[in-house]
Amino acid sequence: MRILFLFLLTLCASSAIAQHLTFEEWHQRALVDIRLRPRYGDVPKSTGQLESDAAFVQQVLSNDSTPRASSAYLLGLGYNYLRSGDHISAMYRFNQAFLLDSTNTDIYLAYGTFFMELDKPVMAHTMFRGGLSMDSTHVALLTAEATAYLAEEYVMRSKDPAAANALAEKAKNMLMRAVRYAPEDQDALQRLVVCNVKLHDCAAAWTWFKRYRAAAGAGAGIDVETLLRKECPPQRADPKH
Repeated sequence: MRILFLFLLTLCASSAIAQHLTFEEWHQRALVDIRLRPRYGDVPKSTGQLESDAAFVQQVLSNDSTPRASSAYLLGLGYNYLRSGDHISAMYRFNQAFLLDSTNTDIYLAYGTFFMELDKPVMAHTMFRGGLSMDSTHVALLTAEATAYLAEEYVMRSKDPAAANALAEKAKNMLMRAVRYAPEDQDALQRLVVCNVKLHDCAAAWTWFKRYRAAAGAGAGIDVETLLRKECPPQRADPKH
């Protein structure tokens, strides 16, 4: 079980970074600073705030950049801050990305990742689903949504195995959608191995592992292979394993 838990920790983007802001600390700060809320909390802004936003957008786009390119750049900066443990600056950059291009669905992936870092998968679901409502084929969002289900599944496993299995099934369904759109997506394939291990479908787990290894290369997936061999020992008579 410890191997399974340690492997799950690697499924969430940047999960190993130091977290310098707890959820409660973020919540208290966000109550008085809308820049810390996704999409600025969807609250009406003052005239001064709107003027400041307009000036910011104009300044950024004056460098011959497009709204989408600038939005993507700011998302990258935000992820850098998130990796360094600076949750405040990360959310500031994510919201600036939203300000520049609110149609960029990658922003919802960033918002959801932020809440996964704060160990709040339910709030992450809200963000991921917001992005998927705009683009139901977004593979990274589908995979992230599945990862949030797996995080919930781990917590639920010892309390209610049936509920945990239901969460694993939800994760599996999201991942099946992801590989339909991107058959060689390594993240989705890797998580499909985990889902099938959790659902005790070892035959399917090995099948998906072979697809993952084919996509990722022979040296990839050491952790997932360790998990798979522990939970689903291959039959000695099967040389393909």
